[in-house]
Amino acid sequence: TGPQVPPGSVRVLHVCTRYAAGGSERRLRDMVSALPEHEHRLVLGPDSDVDLARAHLPGVEVTVEPMLRRPLSPWRDAVALVRLRAVVVEHGSDVVVTHQSKAGVLGRLAARAAGAPPVIHSLSMADFGPGYRSIEDRAFRAIERVLAPWTAAYAVVGTDLVARFGRIG
Repeated sequence: TGPQVPPGSVRVLHVCTRYAAGGSERRLRDMVSALPEHEHRLVLGPDSDVDLARAHLPGVEVTVEPMLRRPLSPWRDAVALVRLRAVVVEHGSDVVVTHQSKAGVLGRLAARAAGAPPVIHSLSMADFGPGYRSIEDRAFRAIERVLAPWTAAYAVVGTDLVARFGRIG
């Protein structure tokens, strides 16, 4: 199990594909600042601005998972999944919060493989619908349908996104 935390504290593991200066990062900062009594740890992909993350999130342990990258890569994604599962177990995570698409998929699968601590998936956009090719649209809809039962809650930016995810079940 992970390190000792104060009574009543929750170990929150955040997984973020790429930390930069956008909306999902702002929501991550808001979550951490709204829950200062809890222990937060952040795992980032290597395309992140790690110094910015550390500056924005003082007191949060920030680590980089080199295999957590946006482009699809079966081998790299499988390695990232195994490593994220190990982090969930080692951290003793009570809840996992995923930010962005790749982290959303791999983080939810890792939590499930680690014994299923609840997962909150933070949504800034959808990877399906208008603007995506037909095959991408169908694939991402199917992936979200599979992952939905393993998702305790969604933190969603707007009602349009809520509606879009609601339409696919």
